[in-house]
Amino acid sequence: MISFADILAPIAPAQFFERYHGRAPLHVPGGGETVSSHKFSGVMSRAKLDELIAVPGLWTGQSLQMARDSAMLPSADYLSPSGAPDAATVRAQLDHGASLVLNDIDMAAPGLAGVATVAQALEEALESKVQANLYSSPRERQAFASHYDTHDVFAVHVEGEKLWRIYEGRIDNPVEHPTFKSQTRAFHEQAKGKVALEVVMKPGDLLYLPRGQYHDAVALSERTIHIAFGAVGVIGLDVVSALFARAVDDPLFRADLPRRHGVGPESGEAAFAARLRALGQRLADLATDPASLAAIRRFQDEYRYRAAPLRYRLTARDFAVVRQSGGWALARAGIGTPIPPGLDGAVGWIVGQNEFAEPDLAAACPQIGNETRGELLRSLLAMKVIAAV
Repeated sequence: MISFADILAPIAPAQFFERYHGRAPLHVPGGGETVSSHKFSGVMSRAKLDELIAVPGLWTGQSLQMARDSAMLPSADYLSPSGAPDAATVRAQLDHGASLVLNDIDMAAPGLAGVATVAQALEEALESKVQANLYSSPRERQAFASHYDTHDVFAVHVEGEKLWRIYEGRIDNPVEHPTFKSQTRAFHEQAKGKVALEVVMKPGDLLYLPRGQYHDAVALSERTIHIAFGAVGVIGLDVVSALFARAVDDPLFRADLPRRHGVGPESGEAAFAARLRALGQRLADLATDPASLAAIRRFQDEYRYRAAPLRYRLTARDFAVVRQSGGWALARAGIGTPIPPGLDGAVGWIVGQNEFAEPDLAAACPQIGNETRGELLRSLLAMKVIAAV
């Protein structure tokens, strides 16, 4: 179980929050470990990624995307006629210089306990919502132009080497709003400024970027893989939204504003200005009201991604686990597929379910480790024994 301190090590969490969080980029080298033993080796690997890409029915045109030379590829370039990504076409695009993006992999794929554990550790320490996107790029290819994100980024590097350029420019606390999303390429090129820092990311490295920090990256090795954990915290606009919900119950906020150019006791500029002052004072009172404070505290405490785990169903009801050649096999219509030793109980449990999620399987078969459980689910998906709901 990886902790926030493990993710940052050797930087102490207190040092991170004092010097870097929301303030400045931070590169934490992985210490020169080998690819198979660095501190993020259990999070993702090239072999695991290749296996995930090949699982039928797991990805959609929204969860799997591709880019090349700073532009997203049309979905028709890698989707099958059914609208699902085609594994062979995805690999061909990778071979021809495209980059792969897998969105929300901590919630969308089986057997990725390492990814989910990092996301959970970040959520708890940052009191934020955290989701994970995977990026895989070929040598000397830049998938995205210089840009900033509207969330903090914790980039965990797991394969190959990638050059990150971090620029002087930084937008002050951008959010997901047209004000920021509609900015032009010319604006970004001017706002990013000069390169302030260049970092070559290697397996086991961590790079933290506060939101609004301009950056770009280019792969230096044959194929690179990193996972970007995006963290979104509660902001002042969330408080405004919470106060709006309470203000609806107040008749003063539901009343028309005084007519500025009319006649009568409730009209004129003075009445208009007085009403705005009254509304402002009422908002201040609401913001410090014990009920509002309790609601906002509760909102922040619960501000986490609590998405239900991916669920699976059997593709047919006549699967059975049977004896075969001294071992066990998964059989249907008289055809049996050997089950690896020790997994017959898990497979038997699965074929007895109408619908289940990975945590259900973990609870029913605690003797099976995370990696083995993930491999089993991916194999059954590839064999079309189960399908994602």
